[in-house]
Amino acid sequence: MKVLLFNPFSKYSEKTLVPVGIVFTILGSYLAYYFQARFDGVLDLHFAPKVQIWQPLADNGINILCLTLFLVILAKYVNAKTRLIDILTAATVARIPLYFLPFANYNNYMLTMTEKLMASIRPGEIPNISLTVISVLLLFALFTILFLIVYLILLYRVFKVAANAKGTKSIVLFALCIILAEICSKFLIYTFNAL
Repeated sequence: MKVLLFNPFSKYSEKTLVPVGIVFTILGSYLAYYFQARFDGVLDLHFAPKVQIWQPLADNGINILCLTLFLVILAKYVNAKTRLIDILTAATVARIPLYFLPFANYNNYMLTMTEKLMASIRPGEIPNISLTVISVLLLFALFTILFLIVYLILLYRVFKVAANAKGTKSIVLFALCIILAEICSKFLIYTFNAL
């Protein structure tokens, strides 16, 4: 189970993992639509009052593309023999844990909690936030952080093996790539939505 959760790439080939990643991307995109969520960045999930059916799939496609692009550039810099398919597989499969987060918005629960929090914040006043709202949002934040950690561990493990990356420098460059992919994905998603 530990291998499946934290390092499926050591047990399964890309021929198995790519179709799994595609199926979960489509399923995760549908769940995001159903529970009114947007993956509007490589590291982001937001709930919205209205989500079009195509938006989460477009979000995920852009996120995977940006991740793959930046990680391939870095991987080729570290090791010219790195295969694109390995990085694409990592960018697709590593996102699977994030696709479970939209369930938290069952019956618009998280969106309602967020709206209550925002409504209680007024300039010049001390916010009057209920303990329930704070507790729910903190619990969701903790789960989100946990799922992000699993996502980044999966992504880095495959990158490390695919590029034969070693040392602190590779970790720093990997983190920089994730930040650049986040910025790029946000820009592309918001540009795409503005069309």
